[in-house]
Amino acid sequence: MYRWNGSAGATSATYSLIGGAWTFGSGHKLRIEVTQNDAPYMRHDNYASAISYSSMSLTLPIRGASITC
Repeated sequence: MYRWNGSAGATSATYSLIGGAWTFGSGHKLRIEVTQNDAPYMRHDNYASAISYSSMSLTLPIRGASITC
């Protein structure tokens, strides 16, 4: 869980995701959901907020190598 306490306006951020050593077969698709609400896993935040993303990239490890999409 992350809480951004920076100033308003554009910025960049890097998020580390919890890995699970998953294996995906050929043709399988991976979907990542980015949300500000993790209930019921985490409680609702006390602060109202809004966020927008642009220029995103995803780096996945591939058996000792990595690829950026």
